[in-house]
Amino acid sequence: MKAFPLKAVNKFDDCEGMDLRDYFAAKVLSGISSVTGIDFGTVDDVAITCYRLADAMMKAREDKR
Repeated sequence: MKAFPLKAVNKFDDCEGMDLRDYFAAKVLSGISSVTGIDFGTVDDVAITCYRLADAMMKAREDKR
């Protein structure tokens, strides 16, 4: 599923939109980045956490339907 699906306007525009999972992970990263005083671990740990939370959001979204 795409977060921002777009139809190609011309032959040079092949953007189909960002994956919703990536969008959620980016939002989580934004939130984590704004928190001070908490050690979230290595950058790899942070990335894993962002995608785990994004996966949980995707699951919650499916469960709601």
